Formats: sequence, C-alpha cells, structure tokens
Amino acid sequence: METKKQNGALRVLYLEDSKLDVELLRTILEEAYQLDFTSVDNRQAFEAVLQSKKPLDVILSDYNLPDVDAPTALALAKKYCPDIPFICISGTIGEEKAVDLLKQGAVDYILKDRMARLTSSIDRALNEAEEKRILAEAQEALKQQNKELRIAKQKAEESDHLKSVFLSNMSHEVRTPMNGIVGFSELLIRSDDPIKQEKYVRTIQNSCEQLMHIINSIVDISLIEADQVHVNKTEVELEHIFNYVNSILQEDFERKSVHLKQLEIPENCCELTTDASKLTQILTNLISNGLKFTSQGFVEYGVRRQNGTLHFHVRDTGIGIPEEKHPVIFERFRQVEEGNTRKYGGSGLGLSIAKSFVEALEGQIWLQSKPGEGSTFFFSIPV
Repeated sequence: METKKQNGALRVLYLEDSKLDVELLRTILEEAYQLDFTSVDNRQAFEAVLQSKKPLDVILSDYNLPDVDAPTALALAKKYCPDIPFICISGTIGEEKAVDLLKQGAVDYILKDRMARLTSSIDRALNEAEEKRILAEAQEALKQQNKELRIAKQKAEESDHLKSVFLSNMSHEVRTPMNGIVGFSELLIRSDDPIKQEKYVRTIQNSCEQLMHIINSIVDISLIEADQVHVNKTEVELEHIFNYVNSILQEDFERKSVHLKQLEIPENCCELTTDASKLTQILTNLISNGLKFTSQGFVEYGVRRQNGTLHFHVRDTGIGIPEEKHPVIFERFRQVEEGNTRKYGGSGLGLSIAKSFVEALEGQIWLQSKPGEGSTFFFSIPV
C-alpha cells in the first residue's frame, strides 16, 4: 500500500454501518484535509477494498458491526496492508478492549463523543508511519550495503588467492625455460659434436621463445589491468593473418602430432578494418590454448561473415571444459588454480587476454564445450 503523498488527498477507508456516523466523520475530516474517502458497512466489502490494493493512508473502524468487530478488522488490515495505520472509533469501548487493540497493532482508539482529537490522532499516525517507512528503507539500504561489502570482500580475498597462486605458478613457468637456457648453454660450451650443438641450440631457442611468450603475457595483462590497451585499426587482409598464425604455430603442432586445420576464407571475409596485431594475438592465444589441451586429433580455425560482422571460431578435440567452469574461464588468474594448469603448463592468461582484446575491438567472445568432447571458442568483431 502507498502512503499519503505530501500535499495530496488523505486516503481513508472507514468501516462503519451507521450512515449518520459516516457523514459526521467525513465532515470532520473535510474541514482538515483534502479527502479521498471510502466507506463500507460489512466485512465482505471491507476485505474487498483491502484486497484491491487501493492506495490508503489510514484505516478507521467502528468496534462492533453485525458481521465483524474491530479486532477482526484489524487482523484483516494487518494481513493485506500491514503498514497502514489502524484507528478504532467507537461509542463504547472498555479500557481492557482498547488495550488489547493497541497490543494487536492499532495505533489509537477514539470515543465518538471525543472526535475533536481525531485529526491530531491521524496526523500522529501518519508521521509515525512515515518515520517507520524511512527507517525501513534505511535498514534495507544498510542490509544491501552490507551484502555488497561481503561480496566485495569475498571477491578481494578470492582475487588475492588467485594472484598468489598465479605468482607461484609463474615462478615455476619462468624457471623451466631459464633452466633450459642455462643448462643447455653449459652443454653447448663443453660439446664439440656439431649434431649435439645443433640440438642444444634448438633447445635454447625454444626455451627463449617460451620465456618471451610468458613475459609478453605478463606485460599484456599488466596493460589490461591498467586500462592501457590501445587499438590501432588499419586495412587488414585476413589471409595474411591466417597464414602468419599457421606458420608460427605449425612446428608446435608437429611436435605434438596434432593437426592444425586452417579453413578456407570466404571471399566476403578477405578484408576488414581492425587492429591486426590484436586479432593475430587473439587467434594465436585461442589456437595455442586448444593445442595445450589436445593430445590427439586437431585444432581447426575459420571465419564467416554475418550482418557486417566477422564470426571466428577455434575448435579442438581436446579434454573439454565442464559447464560450471564456463562463466569463469575468461577471468584473469582463474585458470592457474585448476589442477590441469600445472599438468598442461602455461601461464593461464591466454584466454583472459583474448577476451580483453576482443572487447577492445568492440566484439564478443563465448564458448561451447563439454568434457571429453573438445571445445569451440567463438568471437565476433565488426568489419
């Protein structure tokens, strides 16, 4: 139920079977208020008005009517509109009955031969109702604020935990290629065998590339965290990007005996205006992620055009992702807490960086995946 609006009409519901008393009360109220007055003389009509959710400011009731009394009327009022003040007006009411009504929730009782204090009683009841409303709103706002603070605290604690695990994992990921560089450099110095030297050089080169990829990921995520990602759009030939991605990843795929499938680019997708480096990194991150979790089969990537937007996909035949992980798979530092991360390696930042770059290009990214059935990542960017 609504409460009385400032400078608006006083909205009154009066339960009374005496027409004379109804007219007398209406006259008294009209002298003090602009009035919106409804009177009923039986329980059914009274309950019907309450159920109709008619806006009311105050409910007035006689104590005894043929089919209902004030305690019953009060109970009905509390059931349908608990916040509206209820005042009993009676010609004869004993002190004990009056006290019982007040205990049940009535705000006042007035004898009919003392109607002069009715307006002051109504004013007091309206002020109390307004104070209760303000207090209830403040309590609700405080409750909501406390809830938001708890959520923020939980997120902060979770973020601290994920970052701690991330740093621990980064320590491992950095040490691995560094150990390779240092160890095989020593072997290279000591060896006179050209075949072994070539093998050592390749290992050092691979370790350097792995280390550079980790450093680039850390730099990228730092720029993203600082909101310093800048977009440089130019005319781009998609075939050049696809061929470049294929060339830099092909050796990794051959090493794992996984097939990298590049689908033919449709004619209406060949050219677009975008940031070539970011589009290249999005594809590289998604394809590398697919390879990381695919031990046999293939990783496929392609593109199609729809309504002025290019829709890319990267599909793999890897381990798949449980549905409960879909909402958090793109979150920063999220993957590093999963048991599979240490098993499969990597910084766990690739998908987060890809999502941030897609959004920087005014696009969207999503996935479809089930455990054991592989994953397909989709992203769209405007032409």
